[in-house]
Amino acid sequence: MLSLSKHDMILFFRGSLRQAQTDNEPRTEYNIILPLRMSFNRNYFVYIVECSDGLYYTGVTNDLDRRISEHNEGIHPKSFTFKRRPVKLKYWLRFSDVNQAIDWEKQLKGWGRKKKEALFKEDWESIKKLARSKGSQSSTGSD
Repeated sequence: MLSLSKHDMILFFRGSLRQAQTDNEPRTEYNIILPLRMSFNRNYFVYIVECSDGLYYTGVTNDLDRRISEHNEGIHPKSFTFKRRPVKLKYWLRFSDVNQAIDWEKQLKGWGRKKKEALFKEDWESIKKLARSKGSQSSTGSD
């Protein structure tokens, strides 16, 4: 059975198979339709921006440049970053699977400020230490 995700596209190959002609039988042609699975290589980005008041905002998008521009242009007046502009990109990571991107975003939103700043510096030892400390978790995900 063919297993598909919502990001897959099915194309159908239409062709024919011909049976070789023998001395006693005429050539037989069979029409076939085969499904071909094509997975789109999509880009999803998990990002952290620093707001003008020093707070961090973590998000996920499929167009990083556009999303940062939207934050800075103030497209959505009720958004977290609207009154905290301009924002500056501090971190991003690309994913091809949207579910993995969302999982990583949720994990980062649980991290505290020090742990996020260690991530910006790629300070893996500090991240490990902060992961073991009780105070490394954030309750809001926006600092």
